[in-house]
Amino acid sequence: MITFNFYYVTAYMRKHWKELLIIAMIAGLFVKMRFDYLDLEEANQVAHTHFKTQIKEINKIHTVEMREKEVAIKKYKNSIMELERDFRDKIIANKERSVIRRETLEKQFSQDKEELANEINKAFNIEYTP
Repeated sequence: MITFNFYYVTAYMRKHWKELLIIAMIAGLFVKMRFDYLDLEEANQVAHTHFKTQIKEINKIHTVEMREKEVAIKKYKNSIMELERDFRDKIIANKERSVIRRETLEKQFSQDKEELANEINKAFNIEYTP
C-alpha cells in the first residue's frame, strides 16, 4: 500500500519546485490554448453561418434582378419592334401620299400651265417669267 508522507512531498516540492512550476505552467498553457481554440471554432462557425445567410440573400436578390432584367429586355424588344413597325407604316403612308400628290399635280397642272407656275412660285419663292 502506498502511503504519502506530507514531509516527503513538501521536501520533494522544495527540491524540484522549478520543474514542477514549468509542468504546471505547461499544463495551464495547454488548457488555455484548448479554450482559445474552442472559442475560435465557435467564432468560425458563427462567421460561416453568417456568410451562408449572406450568400442566400445575395442569390435571392440576384434572381430578382435577373427576372427584372429579362422583363426590361422584353419591353425594350417590344418597343423597338413597335417603333420599327410604325416607321415602316409611315414610310408606306408617305410613299402613298407622294404618289397621290404627284398624280394630283400632274392632272392639275397638265391642263393649266399658269397654275403650275404659281404653285412653283409659292413653293420655292421664285418668280416665273415665260
